[in-house]
Amino acid sequence: MGSLIACAIVSANGAAQAQAVNQPDEQQSTSRRDGPDEVTGVSEIIITGVQEGETTERTGSYTTRSTGAALGLPLRLRQIPQAVTVITSQNMEDQNLTSLDSVLQSAAGVTRNFIDSERVNYSSRGFAVDNIMYDGVVSSLDNGIGFIDTALYDRVEVVRGATGLLTGAGNPSASINLIRKRPKNDFAIGASALAGSWENYRGTLDVSTPLTGNGSIRARLIGVYQDQDSYLDFYQQKKAIGYGVIEADLTDHTILTAGFEYQHNKPKGSTWGAAPLFYSDGALTTDLRRSASLSPPWTYYEVESQTAFVNLSHEFANGWKLKSALTHSQLNHDGELFALAGIDPANPRRSIGFYPDRQTGFSSVPVMGAGTKFSGKTSQDTLDVQTNGPVEFFGRRHELIVGTTLSRTKQDTPGSRLATNLYFPFSATPAPSLDQVGAIPRFDFENNSMPWSMDSNVRTRRYGVYAATRLSPTDDLKIILGGRFNRFELNDDEVGSASVRYRQNRFTPYVGATYDLTKNVTLFASYTETFKPQPERRDRNGDILEPTRGNSREAGVKGEFFGGKLNTSLTLFDTRLDKLAQQDVGFFDPTNPLNTAYVAVDGTKTRGFELEANGEILPGWNVSGGFSWLKSETPDGARLNPQEPRRTLKLFTSYNLPGALDRLTIGGGVHWQSDIQFTGINRPNGQGGLQRGVTVVQGSYALVNVLARYAISDRVSASVNVNNLLDKRYWMRAGFYDTAAVGAPRNAMLTLNFRY
Repeated sequence: MGSLIACAIVSANGAAQAQAVNQPDEQQSTSRRDGPDEVTGVSEIIITGVQEGETTERTGSYTTRSTGAALGLPLRLRQIPQAVTVITSQNMEDQNLTSLDSVLQSAAGVTRNFIDSERVNYSSRGFAVDNIMYDGVVSSLDNGIGFIDTALYDRVEVVRGATGLLTGAGNPSASINLIRKRPKNDFAIGASALAGSWENYRGTLDVSTPLTGNGSIRARLIGVYQDQDSYLDFYQQKKAIGYGVIEADLTDHTILTAGFEYQHNKPKGSTWGAAPLFYSDGALTTDLRRSASLSPPWTYYEVESQTAFVNLSHEFANGWKLKSALTHSQLNHDGELFALAGIDPANPRRSIGFYPDRQTGFSSVPVMGAGTKFSGKTSQDTLDVQTNGPVEFFGRRHELIVGTTLSRTKQDTPGSRLATNLYFPFSATPAPSLDQVGAIPRFDFENNSMPWSMDSNVRTRRYGVYAATRLSPTDDLKIILGGRFNRFELNDDEVGSASVRYRQNRFTPYVGATYDLTKNVTLFASYTETFKPQPERRDRNGDILEPTRGNSREAGVKGEFFGGKLNTSLTLFDTRLDKLAQQDVGFFDPTNPLNTAYVAVDGTKTRGFELEANGEILPGWNVSGGFSWLKSETPDGARLNPQEPRRTLKLFTSYNLPGALDRLTIGGGVHWQSDIQFTGINRPNGQGGLQRGVTVVQGSYALVNVLARYAISDRVSASVNVNNLLDKRYWMRAGFYDTAAVGAPRNAMLTLNFRY
């Protein structure tokens, strides 16, 4: 391929023409850094060969023309033989998705598994999502990813299925790629102020400026502060976020980027579990106030993250591109948690749920208050180098990508402490009722607690080398062949326990193909293998389980319409996984009796389909969402992970009214999911005993959200978002120590946005 010669010609009416010499359209990486100017309507379009896909900020679009999330090559969505969802800047703004948690709740094919206020996990295609990337670089700092603020990111890319080619080890679920915002060529400033239900206040300032006259060096600063209460008793949260980045054009084909981001989440009244699931008479607490909590105001779970990064990208004269990224990240967490729990009358050493009397709020069984104090520090250094470019043979041009990732993670966890207080009938202290939780004093962890876990120093190293080629037998047919060699090393020196030395080497192949039926419709198929070390899982003999291993296949059809403004897809998938850790009920890890023992299960199967559409279907009318259906089974045909819904529908749409009402945008959406099941629960029988192994079902439900935005001027707009408009009551999770987490009731937010 010859060198890229591009120019952008911007006319007075905002029409832009980009001319590229000796560069096919599908490989032309176009980045719209600055959207249309609110006054002149002029757009600046920058063509560069070192982008990871198109910037979505200020485009007003719910989709993007290209992304490098799945294969490392900037490809159109329909040229990627896997299901890919891109949540754009405009989509996040319209739905007021200010955290990664809210983004993933809106993402098609992703489900949210709530444990308590600070611990939330995510799943896709029946398995936990365990790979997160920043600008295409894998990170192992996944502690509380839901709290990550989206103000720093241009878009969130979700690649569903196995993603081992770029991420290495992991579940065949999905990978999440956060693309950071970059400086603009011209001076720009944005600010927003939000006020919402439960005294939710948030402010954001975003400034981008050139540092040289020609804009060859430019910088961007973003700051966010949020202070909010909650519908839950005693819970409140404060967030402080800072981000700074400098970008320099060292040459016409070389860009150096350096930046630092800081996020600090400081909650109070953090829950450990949730609210009671049953009354003392055995009835479900479906009429209990939604604000009920079993954790007092002094609890907290604080998380602070810091990341420094340096990226260098260069395009050579022959069309080859080189990217390198060096990242240092550090995450600190510190907490004190508390929960009221019952004591099993048949086994005083066993905790059960807190079952309040319907009238008095007092428990029907002896009560224990349990608190834990903990802290930890995790740091990671990562080097990622990748090169890609054209190769020619048999008279046709093909593409090759080669890369390597090296990462080192240090995790230091001082032993946590456990403090308990036994109430009636084991002491003279009256047992607190549900209404007295707020008055429970802080435990004296310093002088009245026992070890809950031992000091642990974990050192992990990950090495990955990968290569793939995108062959072009014909203009319409593309075949992708690739693979990755992975090496995983773990050293765990736990005080008072035997040290663990763990090594795994695996090769994971990747095969994919796309075929253009027409200029708008493409068929695709892919196959990849997967593996995931699980050194934290031991069997009843104390032996570490083998890594999970399996394969993932998917096929379908994708469409790209209206010049790339609308992307659609239908995906069929089939995943087989062996050595999947499942609890060995009744047995414990002999190396640490506090931990449950696990057994490795072979032959799990997950299959289903996903239907998705994102983009503009008519002028001013955007849509985003999809429908997912899956069936997960154990080898004996039982439902795997029954707490996961089998069917979900996520849909959001917005419409900018025409004519005299063109300043008004209205929108709305629905989140629907089928029933979910929670098993192995204890239920009081109303006579002082327990019915064990109960299954509780949360039936299907739908949440409706609406939007209204009015452009007060060319630079100022006001938006109102209402979530759970119909005030639906539902459980996000049930069963964890016989508790139930109730979803948020109807709530509203008013946002003022300023852009210049």
